[in-house]
Amino acid sequence: MGILQLWNHSPWSHKIMQKQINTYTYDVWWDGENCLLPSDAPSVHKLVLALKSKIATALDAAFPAKKSGFSRWVIPISQSKLSQDTQTALSNLNIMISHVPKKKSNAADQHIVLGLSACHADACVLISGDSDFANHLAAVKDRGIFTLWILGPSTDAYSHLVASQTFHYEAVAKQAGVHVSYKKQANPPKVEGVHPKPSPKKEKEGSIKQIEEKKRERGEKERGEKGEKERGEKGEKQKGEKGEKKEKGETRERKEKGETGERKEKGETGEKKKEKEGKEEKEEMNRRRLWIESPAHANVNQKTLQKQLEKKYQETFKVFFCVEKPSRLPYFFAFFEREESFRQAVRDGTFDYAGTPLKMLDYSKDGKKQWKEKKQERKEKEEKKGEKEEKEEKKQEKKVEKKENHPKEKKEQKDQEKKEKKEQKEKKEKKEQKEKKEGKKAEKKAEKKEEGKKMDDPAECVCWDCNQRYINHEALMFHHNLIHV
Repeated sequence: MGILQLWNHSPWSHKIMQKQINTYTYDVWWDGENCLLPSDAPSVHKLVLALKSKIATALDAAFPAKKSGFSRWVIPISQSKLSQDTQTALSNLNIMISHVPKKKSNAADQHIVLGLSACHADACVLISGDSDFANHLAAVKDRGIFTLWILGPSTDAYSHLVASQTFHYEAVAKQAGVHVSYKKQANPPKVEGVHPKPSPKKEKEGSIKQIEEKKRERGEKERGEKGEKERGEKGEKQKGEKGEKKEKGETRERKEKGETGERKEKGETGEKKKEKEGKEEKEEMNRRRLWIESPAHANVNQKTLQKQLEKKYQETFKVFFCVEKPSRLPYFFAFFEREESFRQAVRDGTFDYAGTPLKMLDYSKDGKKQWKEKKQERKEKEEKKGEKEEKEEKKQEKKVEKKENHPKEKKEQKDQEKKEKKEQKEKKEKKEQKEKKEGKKAEKKAEKKEEGKKMDDPAECVCWDCNQRYINHEALMFHHNLIHV
């Protein structure tokens, strides 16, 4: 258990003392690392008494109806930082020194923070120049505890507003007639134009360090030069080995390329030979190629046609069925091996296939030329005929134009136009007369209908002698003739 826990569980704790109504208790936390203590015992005694009197006056004003009661003073600090005289003086004044390890950083500050958070007294006093405790002290004040901060030299303006009451540690020390040494700054301010002279020991140390640095630099240079030489030698060796490997690889590649080239040339020569042989065979076959045309109504079979040709010409044939367009008739190609049989088939011109004659024409190179020549002759003849017909049509058109442009013909045309106009007028007049007659007839019929309606009207069917009404005119006349005549 820690010191704070032992103190809280002891019979002298704050919880027991708070039951006393006429007294107030307070805790004092002294940051010995920030607000330093004097080194001799009498000055420590004077400083502590001055602080106690200052704290008592402040707390009496804060608690006027109560008297000062139990107080606890704690200084969390490493014992190595305090002299033996100060330790004995503090123990005689009932101030507890809470030992903190020197190696741990901010251990004393953490101890003070824990003490502030666990404070249950009526008042809490903090002696420190560290402004980091401001938030923690504000939290203590929020719990309804009176807070008093004895400020050190390095506190900021915000620290004055946090506590309930504040005063300065340096002012209390001056009143007590005690000189207090504060913690030295890590980086003291520099004054322009003033350079402190180094001590002779430091000068020696500086010269030794310079010599050592020079030795290190020389050693590093020598090592760097040796390393560069070794690297250069290794690089040259590696380059030589790589060059040899490249040469060997190039020779191998050349050999492989030569072998592959020879293989390719051999393959190309073989393919070329095959192509030439195939072309020669096709040319030989095309020399003796026969065109066989089949009519649309004849269902010619390829195999049967081949057998019949072989029987007639006593030769093996190759027959192929071809259809170029659906509009054209189907045809066959027959390839002869002997030229005599081919010429005989060309002379025959027709072949009897199951009673239907099939045309046979020479479709070899020479035959194709003849065909083309004949086609050209036919085209030329057709073109000539077309040109003649066009010329004749143009002549006829010219003749018709001349006739139309002749003056006599123009007069005849005008007379015909006049006659046609007269006939049209006469027809229109006749139609109008017919329409008028029909209109008059229709009007008469309408008048008769209206008169009949009036005669049948009961308002007008009244006897002019006896003023008696009748339904119809006939009834009225019957009454008049029967009675009044």
